[in-house]
Amino acid sequence: MRRRWLVALHVAQAAFLFWIAWRGDFCCDAYYYLHTGQRLLREGIAYHDDFAGYRSYLVPLVFGLLDLIPAPAMRGSGQSIPFTLGAAFVAVSVAASLHVLRRESAGRYLAFAIPVLFNPFLLAHVPAPLQESVIMIACVPLLFVLLAVRERSPYATVGLAALVVSLAFTIRGSMAWLALPLAIFVALEVKRAPARWREASKAKLAALAAGVFVALIAPQSLIMAQKLGTLDPYPRRWIVDQQAMFGVEMFKYATLKREGKWQGLRFHTPYDSLPLEKKTFAFYRENTGPAVLLVVTHVWAGLHYDVLTTYVKMSDLKILNIWIVLSSLVVAWGILGLLRYCRDPAERSRGMLLASMLVLSCGYTAFAGVEARFGMLGFLALSLGAAQLFSSPAGRAVVRSSLPLALAYAVLCLAFNGLLLYTTPEI
Repeated sequence: MRRRWLVALHVAQAAFLFWIAWRGDFCCDAYYYLHTGQRLLREGIAYHDDFAGYRSYLVPLVFGLLDLIPAPAMRGSGQSIPFTLGAAFVAVSVAASLHVLRRESAGRYLAFAIPVLFNPFLLAHVPAPLQESVIMIACVPLLFVLLAVRERSPYATVGLAALVVSLAFTIRGSMAWLALPLAIFVALEVKRAPARWREASKAKLAALAAGVFVALIAPQSLIMAQKLGTLDPYPRRWIVDQQAMFGVEMFKYATLKREGKWQGLRFHTPYDSLPLEKKTFAFYRENTGPAVLLVVTHVWAGLHYDVLTTYVKMSDLKILNIWIVLSSLVVAWGILGLLRYCRDPAERSRGMLLASMLVLSCGYTAFAGVEARFGMLGFLALSLGAAQLFSSPAGRAVVRSSLPLALAYAVLCLAFNGLLLYTTPEI
């Protein structure tokens, strides 16, 4: 019986991924990553990369390899990699599911798998060949295993945590913030079972973590040494200042298809007309009131979805929007769920991992012109918090009692999203 419902879940997962791939569009950075991956396989580490110095080898390498696998073609663009990406995620999800089900009950598996492996908001990131699709394939299933399995050896815990951090950093250098939540998790796991960790060799644990990191980041450093004369894996950091400029200019950003043409859709702030030299991080320090408005809106934009797909069609931008409602409910109940989760002594390490991941994800989006995909890991944490709330009778009682407030929050989010749409002149 277990095998049947597991197969049914993954069949539904595959159907959703292929549906997203079939109805989606191929545009912009997707072409950059695919073509760069093809060049990497053809030219080796000397491959041409327009963004060498702040983008890494791993993402185009994954796309270059997956592009070699025959698959159906998308409508319009004729690209096949969105289907291959969907198949790859199903494959790693099945492996992660089987691993967890061998060690945990079906109930615990579902409490973690549904908000992570079968979450439509997260799955929608997979078919677009961007950094987020590699995070979904490489990091998210490992996070699922790390969270769902309660008992494992210290070596497995450190190895998994180091692998998630190293992959995230190699996929996108700015994702280094993920190291702190996972360090908190490991520290709390040590505190939860000190006898088991005392038996493990500290030197071997350190060597394991360092070895995983070096193995993944070394190719990036070698490529930078050849191209830019430095072992620094991400030597070009001007993009940080650029993000500050975008954050002052825009509440959020989307790539919009209108009348068959692609354009950048900028949700302008009232401070877009400031001189360029004032659009820096100093703006937030010197203008307290506007800074609060910008930070809150950036964080909100990273956790609330007005569309599912990465590239947006004009017809998808609606004030009455089911996706805003659903993501708002996840946010509202996710916060309540994480608060309860952190108070559970048996699950505190996992609760603190998710809570710190949410806080740092929000910090990551607070000063940038946000695309919803930037807040993906924060939304994952909230989805798990909401699932934990629904997974127990006491939690479901909290859901019932908080339903009016959660619905009121969803209505406010609809109104706020409508206000952003109404005040954006490009729509």
